[in-house]
Amino acid sequence: MSSHTTSLPAGGPPRLCQNCSAPLTGPYCAQCGQHDVDYHRSFHHLTHDLLENLFHFEGKFFASVAWLLARPGRLTNDFIAGRRISQLNPLRFYLFVSVLFFLGLSLLNHGHILDIDRRELDHLPIEAEKNTQAAEQRAAAARPPAPEGAAPAAKPASKLTVNRDSDLGRRISDKLMSGALKPSEITDAIEHRVPSLLFLGVPLFALLLKLAYWRQRRYYIEHLIFSLHLHTWGFLVAMVGSGYLRLAGFGPGWLAAGAGWALGLWAVWYLLASFRAVYAQGWGRTVLKAGLLALSHAFILALTATLLALGTLAWFAFE
Repeated sequence: MSSHTTSLPAGGPPRLCQNCSAPLTGPYCAQCGQHDVDYHRSFHHLTHDLLENLFHFEGKFFASVAWLLARPGRLTNDFIAGRRISQLNPLRFYLFVSVLFFLGLSLLNHGHILDIDRRELDHLPIEAEKNTQAAEQRAAAARPPAPEGAAPAAKPASKLTVNRDSDLGRRISDKLMSGALKPSEITDAIEHRVPSLLFLGVPLFALLLKLAYWRQRRYYIEHLIFSLHLHTWGFLVAMVGSGYLRLAGFGPGWLAAGAGWALGLWAVWYLLASFRAVYAQGWGRTVLKAGLLALSHAFILALTATLLALGTLAWFAFE
């Protein structure tokens, strides 16, 4: 990484930090930590630094990916032990891979994260209205005729009709029927919140790890590092797996099925090996704790996703 610092002739006045004016003894200020970089340079030097930083990032990125996929738990153990110079910061690693994941997924699905035919969704209100009208006609035809001279029976008060203004489903249905709201708008809104939901799952899973391994007296940040690496690994596997399965889909069916099974078995082994490498427990406890943690995490994510969907519907219903 470039460290083009200001230079003065030997024996001249000491360099001072441009931020706090403290004397400098190296490329970083010992007082405030600012890097002593002179940006008053030509475009050529700035371009050189930009490319140098870019390739430095790429080198760390590919090294981190290689270690993460090839050695379960190694990246986490190295970071906790202080051997961090050759790997990306776990948070930056997670964010970069998650952006690649959602970008690639949107491209694979032609710009839509959820594989849904929007044209069919937009026709749902029309079809629903037709089905409702047909059902009402069938009910009217099946109703026995009223005796001669009798007043027409009053329609029973519907609970949904009485509580129409407070019923979330009725409000959404009315907007869909009237065309004021399209189903694709709802799915788009939910899609845009999925990355935030998954990001929220990282510290929540770290909290579960803290509870499961409380006897080891580890700091929460150590569990958070492991959670970041596991979720980053999940994004990488999902990207590689989805691309490979799509390619395998052009071949015989047994090839895609075999690839799916192989990837699933490897993923289970990797998770167990990661837990065992980081927390150094036997296979029995590792399998038990990893299984319970996976189920708990899946339940929390499902519950959070449900609340997210309900919140999105409420937003559209009452806006």
